[in-house]
Amino acid sequence: MNPTYVSLETGFLDDEVLHSIRREVYHSEGPGYFVFRKFIPIEYTKHIFDYWTKIVVPSKSHKKFISRELLKPGSPNYYTESANGSRTFYN
Repeated sequence: MNPTYVSLETGFLDDEVLHSIRREVYHSEGPGYFVFRKFIPIEYTKHIFDYWTKIVVPSKSHKKFISRELLKPGSPNYYTESANGSRTFYN
């Protein structure tokens, strides 16, 4: 499949492209995911990365994640942090 870029500005895909993406995501022979390259400008990506890795203080904005059973509509935000410093946020 030839790359077709969708962006915040264009915001739509024609039926043929949408069908091919759905096939990648839902068909048993596809990988089960689709990457939208160049979807947002690199500056936005950097801002999102910096926000979650340098600005957020999880212990102040999130509760410590204990169990999946806690995840339901209206539940608070949770996070986990591994020994190497990696974080996972559940919002």
